[in-house]
Amino acid sequence: AYCRLDQYDLAIQDCRTALALDPNYAKAYGRMGVALSCQNRYDQAVEAYKRAVELDPGNDSYKGNLTIAEEKLREAQENAGGAGGIPG
Repeated sequence: AYCRLDQYDLAIQDCRTALALDPNYAKAYGRMGVALSCQNRYDQAVEAYKRAVELDPGNDSYKGNLTIAEEKLREAQENAGGAGGIPG
C-alpha cells in the first residue's frame, strides 16, 4: 500500500519488519525490490529481487523485475561513467 502512496521508505521498512519475522518471505523481498526501484536504488533492488528469485524460483514477476532492475542499473552506471571528467 505504501508504494501506491509513493511512501517508499515506509514500504521498505515494512518489508524489513516482515523479513525479521520470516527471513525466507520471498514476497517481502519482491516488494522491497519494487520500492527500491522506485527510488532509483537499482543496485539494492537487484539484490532484493535476486533473493526473491532464490526463494521462489518459479515466480516470473520476480525474474522480470530483476531483469528490468539490472538493465536500469547498467544504464545508470554507464551514464555515471560518462558524466565525470575534469572541468575545463
